[in-house]
Amino acid sequence: MTTHCAPPTSPSYYHFSDGKLTSSTANPAPMDLRAFAYGDGFFSTLGVVNGRILWRELHLERLLVGVARFEFTFDCAAVMRTLDTLAAQTQEGMLKIIIARNPQAVRGYGFIDGQACAWIKAVPAPLYAPDSVAWLNMAWENLGEQNCAIPVQITNTKFTAQSADNLTTICQNPPKHTQLDKHTPITTTNQAICLSEPVGLRTPRLAGVKLIGCAEQVFLHQTLLRQQQTTPNLAEGLVKNLAGEWVSGTSANVFYQLHSGKWHTPPTDRSGVDGTLRRLLLAQNKVSERTLFDDDLAHLTGLFFTNAVKGIVPIGTLILADNQGTITLPPLDLSWL
Repeated sequence: MTTHCAPPTSPSYYHFSDGKLTSSTANPAPMDLRAFAYGDGFFSTLGVVNGRILWRELHLERLLVGVARFEFTFDCAAVMRTLDTLAAQTQEGMLKIIIARNPQAVRGYGFIDGQACAWIKAVPAPLYAPDSVAWLNMAWENLGEQNCAIPVQITNTKFTAQSADNLTTICQNPPKHTQLDKHTPITTTNQAICLSEPVGLRTPRLAGVKLIGCAEQVFLHQTLLRQQQTTPNLAEGLVKNLAGEWVSGTSANVFYQLHSGKWHTPPTDRSGVDGTLRRLLLAQNKVSERTLFDDDLAHLTGLFFTNAVKGIVPIGTLILADNQGTITLPPLDLSWL
């Protein structure tokens, strides 16, 4: 007489790697985490120097925007206080936070509620070494604690991996920071390259948000890494969208100047991320939104990238796509900031 085992009545989870199948006992199971399964959330990266988050209030605003877009129920003020504590412990480096919807009692993509949680990573690292970064002190009105100095990446220095003990020493004893006179134009060896692979267009709900699901950036960064093997001064890649508009860097907002002398940044309503420094410069009426087209590249008189960790990355040379040559840019004048 054959005995049949009763079929399982609850899900079983497995992990398959290197040709081997193993049972997974993690709780909750990664496959039930909506960040893992659906990219149902967003993330943010924050620079830390001298134990403080750069542009803290702007980061809080960005978290609030992301929470509203995803219809989350989440205490952003509380998590920012936690990030403050971690920043004080980190001293110098970066923090990364992912906010995603909790597992739902419903099958498939849909959700019942907006309860969310956060994952946070603190990375102590000498990101602001004085031989490659100078600091631009700002004195803008109505900024309060946001009115901090901006790091400027003078050279595209690559930091090699260091031991944990060495990192601890560096971060507990941060180097003296070089102050930059904004009236002195910046000469840099940093280069950028026009990348040929485009990014897609966003729906209005997700426009400008830093999404967990960013496979496009995975491949753009890989292209940039390959190019950097032969072009060590390559600091960023200029990225266009499917509509043929140049919209951003691979992990940065882009700002450009034309012969008119005015500074612009591409809009983020269709592609790209609405970064913290971008919002700051727009709020201060230092730049205006304007789409960047192919025909504009030959008329550039200034170019730089920004993100929340690196600050400002000035560009001295733009390498055009498809071996069409290069554009040499004059020293970057930041006296308008």
